[in-house]
Amino acid sequence: MRSRVKVRAAELEGRGWLNTGGRSLSLAELRGRVVVLDFWTFCCVNCLHVLDELRPVEQQFPDALTIIGVHSPKFEHEADADALAAAVERYAVHHPVLDDPALETWRAYAARAWPTLVVVDPEGYVVASMSGEGHGPGLASLVAELIEEHRAKGTLQPGDDPYVPPPAPETALRFPGKAVALPDGSFVVSDTSNHQVVHLEADLETERARWGGAGELNEP
Repeated sequence: MRSRVKVRAAELEGRGWLNTGGRSLSLAELRGRVVVLDFWTFCCVNCLHVLDELRPVEQQFPDALTIIGVHSPKFEHEADADALAAAVERYAVHHPVLDDPALETWRAYAARAWPTLVVVDPEGYVVASMSGEGHGPGLASLVAELIEEHRAKGTLQPGDDPYVPPPAPETALRFPGKAVALPDGSFVVSDTSNHQVVHLEADLETERARWGGAGELNEP
């Protein structure tokens, strides 16, 4: 998995950032941490599988690893900034995401497939690149190896991750998946992103009850 030739990682260029509190990030400011670039696009099923594979790796190394999603769209509608923001929320992406609609960073790293993972060491060199799914365990081993290596060299600088959660949405339902009309005119709605089922009056605003989410059963 690890490359024998070390190449200096290119800086990250794109239209903007998500999950950073509105600020831009650079690899230069992330020196001292292991960085994994995840080149993805939100209509790619394999990319969504890799998001799930990356979560335990993020949780295993919170002080020394930063994962950055580089959203490089394959299709025109995936280049829409609002659609990307909705996808980041819907798929619970809890790391910084670079919006790369013109494929600037994609080309800089010679990515050729979705998804592609690129590993950058704490000194800013590319040490590995891999495409497709199923790299979670190998990636975790490589990150652990890099952490130990650079701790011994004195080039590891653990610290806070640059991820900043977005503001909580103001709407009661997030990405409802299905609604079923009941004989009395009310509706039962699957509130997908809130992991709950909601029973609404006929006006689709007044809540009777909900199941799941933060509590087992809540009544207004």
